Amino acid sequence: MVALYLLAPMYMWFAIMFTAPHKEERFLFPVYPLIGFSASLVLYIIWKTTASCFAYFYKHMKEASILNISGFFIIYIALSCCRIAALETYYRAPMNLYKDVYNIPESNPIICLGKEWHRFPSSFFYS
Repeated sequence: MVALYLLAPMYMWFAIMFTAPHKEERFLFPVYPLIGFSASLVLYIIWKTTASCFAYFYKHMKEASILNISGFFIIYIALSCCRIAALETYYRAPMNLYKDVYNIPESNPIICLGKEWHRFPSSFFYS
């Protein structure tokens, strides 16, 4: 019950922000600590629940705790590697463009990047 009281500001912030028509990530910065706190509460609840289940199979609670912590750590590493791979794969278009500029036969190619170059991939123009 105390956790719900402590997380109430996060839920109110989400209720206000998700009903707004214009959303930006910079408006979520004030609630990042609360998001981390809620994630730690979820992990604690899962740890307590699974530790009590595994304690039946294991004689010592320490073994169950090590198993839980290792499992969460492995999942965290796997998700982090997936995020790194996704960022490398899906956000390298500008780097590929600059790499291809050197293959243009002109001596001094000019690239015109519009103001919104990262939103519209078709806005690259060679001259």
